Amino acid sequence: MTALEATPLARPFPSTAHSGRLSLEPILEIVVSAVTLLVAGDFLATHWADALRAPAGVLPALVLYAFAIPTIWLSVRRLMMIAAIDPAASVLETARRVEALESLVVRGTQLALSVGFVVWLAFPLFLAQWLVGYDIVFRIAPSFLGANLLVGLALVAIGRWLVRRLNWDAPLRAMLVGHAITRLKHEVADRQRFEKEAQ
Repeated sequence: MTALEATPLARPFPSTAHSGRLSLEPILEIVVSAVTLLVAGDFLATHWADALRAPAGVLPALVLYAFAIPTIWLSVRRLMMIAAIDPAASVLETARRVEALESLVVRGTQLALSVGFVVWLAFPLFLAQWLVGYDIVFRIAPSFLGANLLVGLALVAIGRWLVRRLNWDAPLRAMLVGHAITRLKHEVADRQRFEKEAQ
């Protein structure tokens, strides 16, 4: 083990303020997703007879379930990774944990955006069902639903191509990660430079 790896950070790091800012977003995601599951579950329980009569009408609610459950899992995983950043750990260990947290956030956000672009129509459709009635979705032409699905897939493909073509990986990654993790990364990098210069 090198001297750098064995050297703990000189002050508590990350600070309580850092941990609070890092934890705020996943906590909000868990709350919103849990409420979504409760509302969708109540809707399905209320309209189970309608679902037996016209099963296609439950698709918007099932899409919400399929979106909310992975969101909760990723948010819980994110909170666990934040809690695992030990103030007493070495600089390199802290840097590794922050990098792993960054990768999880980027991959999770990219997946959520890609899926969201494809199935976004399920959200207003479910809201319409919840406010107006179960059968409202059957007043929409299937061709319109199919066209929205294809447009969503096309937008995702075009977006990925543009990111690669224009070398937007780094700016996009910084945008997806957010200010709190970016600031934490900078502070870890500054501490790494300080440790190296002190040797």
